[in-house]
Amino acid sequence: MTLSSMRSLLVAAAASACLAGSANAAPKVRCMTEEGGGRLKPCDAAFERSNPDWRSSDVCMVEDRDGKYRPCSVEYKRRHAK
Repeated sequence: MTLSSMRSLLVAAAASACLAGSANAAPKVRCMTEEGGGRLKPCDAAFERSNPDWRSSDVCMVEDRDGKYRPCSVEYKRRHAK
């Protein structure tokens, strides 16, 4: 095996590892409340303790690949309904 073929093999392996890691990552689910003016802020621990079913409510948000938060899907809320 030559040096250039070995280098291209390493680059291909690194690229597939990076793509596989991001494709299999679970979406980040967070409790987010509106603080006014349409801005969202993370829920505090006291809110989550007093509302154990927050994953099935409107405060459930999922982080996109871009780092933006979107409302949880209806299927996700239905699975976590108590």
